[in-house]
This record gives sequence, C-alpha cells and structure tokens, in this order.
Amino acid sequence: MKRRTILKYGVIVALSLFLFYKGILPSWNTVHSDFANYYVSAKLIQTPSNLDSLYNDRWFQEQAVRLRVLEAVKFSPFPPVTACVMVPLTLFDLEAANRIWIIVNVLLFFPAIIVLKKITKWSSPLCMLFVLGSGLSLINNIKFGQLYWLMTVALLYSYYWADQKKQVSSGLILGAFTSIKYFPIIFIAGQIFAKRYKTVVFSLLTIALVFFWEVYFFGLTVMREYFTVALLPHLNGHLSSQNSSAFEFQSWESLLSNLLANTNSPFAKDTAKWVVHFAFVFPLMLIFYKSRGKLLSERLSRSICFALPALAALALLPASATYHYILLLIPTGILLSDSIFSKKESRVVLFLYLCIGFIPYRFFFELGRSVFLPLAYPRLWLLTFLYFFVTYLTVQQLRDHKTIISDEK
Repeated sequence: MKRRTILKYGVIVALSLFLFYKGILPSWNTVHSDFANYYVSAKLIQTPSNLDSLYNDRWFQEQAVRLRVLEAVKFSPFPPVTACVMVPLTLFDLEAANRIWIIVNVLLFFPAIIVLKKITKWSSPLCMLFVLGSGLSLINNIKFGQLYWLMTVALLYSYYWADQKKQVSSGLILGAFTSIKYFPIIFIAGQIFAKRYKTVVFSLLTIALVFFWEVYFFGLTVMREYFTVALLPHLNGHLSSQNSSAFEFQSWESLLSNLLANTNSPFAKDTAKWVVHFAFVFPLMLIFYKSRGKLLSERLSRSICFALPALAALALLPASATYHYILLLIPTGILLSDSIFSKKESRVVLFLYLCIGFIPYRFFFELGRSVFLPLAYPRLWLLTFLYFFVTYLTVQQLRDHKTIISDEK
C-alpha cells in the first residue's frame, strides 16, 4: 500500500512539474493571442467607440494596436457577451492581467477536485491525477489564456447540483456558459433526456435574458454580424484569419478538406460530412430509442444522457483545438465513476483518455505529411474509437437487460 501511495504522489508531482514547465512557465512572460483577444474585447466595450465593426478582423486589430495590445488578432467567432468575461482584469495592464488569469486557472484546481470527489467518490489524489491526465488540453488552456478550463469546472458543478436537486443553480450555470461558448447546449439536451425540466427551463431563461441584453447593449448590427460572419461560418468549419484545414484542428472538417482537396467538389465534401455525422448520430438515436420506457439504472441513464452525447459532440466539433478537449474530462469522469462497465473496459476508456491527453501530435503531423495523411489526426481517431467503444458497450448493456434498477434505489 505504501509503495502504491508513493507512486501515486510521485506521478502527481511529475505531472504537476510537466504542467508548470509546459503551461505556466511559457505563458508567465508571454501573452498569447487567445487571451489578448478576450482582453481587447473587454477594453472595447468600456469605451464609447463604435462596436458595429466588432467582427471585422482588420478593425479589431487596429483597435488592439491603439490599445497597445499587439498580440490580439480577432474577436470572431465569440458571441458578443464573451467580451464581458475579462472586464475585471482590464483594471490591470495586459501582462499583469495575463498573470492573474494564470493564477486563477491554477486555483481552479481546488474547486475542481472538490466537485470531482463528490461526483465520483474517488480520493483527492485520484481526482488530481484524473485532472492532470487531461494533459495538453489543460496545459494549452493555461498557456493560451483560454476559458475552457473555467467552463469545465463550472459544468461539473452544474452536473453535480442537478443531481442534488439544486436545479436553479445548475440551470443558471448551463445557460450562462452556453451564451459564452456553444458546447454546454449538449448538457442542456442531456437534462431534457434526464427529465430535469426545471434545470432546462432556467437554462433557457438565462440564455434568453443574455441574448436580449446583448441586443440592447451591442445593437442589431453587431448581432447580425455575429450570426452571419461568426456563428454560421464557424459551425460550418470556416474560421476567419485561420486555416481550418490545418492539422492542429483535429476535426473531420480538417481531415475531409485535406483528403478531398484535389477534387474541387464541395458536393463531395458535404456528402462525406453528412455521412460522418450520420455515423455518429444514428447509434446515439438508436440507444435513446432502445432505452425509452425502460426503468434504467441511474448510472446507465447518466451515461446515456450526458457522456455519450458529449463524446459525439467533441468528435464532431467543426474546429477542434487542443484546449477544447479539457471538456473530455466530464464524459470520461461520468463513465469511469459510474462503473457501468467491467474493470477491463474501464481501463480501456481511461487509456484512451490519457492517450488523447499526452499523444505527441507534432510527430503524427510529420507522419501525415510524409507517409499517409490520416495519420496526422491521432486525436480524432482516438476520440472516434472511444465513442464507438462506449456506444457498443452501452448497447450491450441494454441488450443484456442489465439496466433494470436493482440495489441502487
């Protein structure tokens, strides 16, 4: 037992040093464009300048130069309300604000461990190992000053509070973060399937209130630009000032764009995208259909309502950067803590989670350029395998009638 404890804490120290070396240290004296974009937008909404050109990249860069924030690039594809997130940090200069945000991200470990312990019933060291096991996604959130680590912790609390019948608090968090980023809408849908309608109502009310406030504060011109210039192109995999075909975007959009680059046929690419989406969505719909009317165990119900849709959504993200995958912590945590699978099956899930966290992407990028293009997308294949592996196991659970409530109630 002592050896196992020593090994556990040794791994925690090693991973913490890796996080410090790769994430905290490089960003302490270097402000990256992601954080700078948030910072500049927060500055702009406090000035009387005309915000009608907020989604014009050239105008945004000019304003950034005026504010002496040369690292900023663009505001797209953020929803307008995202500009409010960093307002408190605009009391400080850019470098100080960046360092404060790094400290905030590090401090988020404490509430994350607390809520993970409550959800999973794991020990504190195991929860810490699980968070650190997210690897490069966590590192890049801190390194680039992104919001996804904060959102992940908030969504964990939303999930826990909904379980504890605190549905108002859960709904407020879901609604607020859906207004800032798009992904949490998956968990609102999960609350519908879980029949937690109060959470859903408060989520939608929060989204509506934020939307009407955006219209009032930013005006119709900005909102129209948001939908036409930012949101719709983003959902279709097109990013302004960025190459959505780059290997860094480990997405089906990027893979298909590269595979079909020589065809010059939008129809072929669109057809391929529809086939991929159908391949992911059909088994999910089949599981929902098979589970309808059945008295499912709470554990399997949580996996079906929350884990599987989240895995599918992550796999189908149109432009998935590494820092997005901190969100993988939520469905993987649900799957592993609920223990609806055997120990061997759970180890496979954990292994895939760790591979996604630490796989050396650059090595595979080079393989993809020189040997075989699909090799440049290791995270995409790992996540795809994880989704279909868990889907297969879930179908087996339903088929073998292991879903009836027994000792859980």
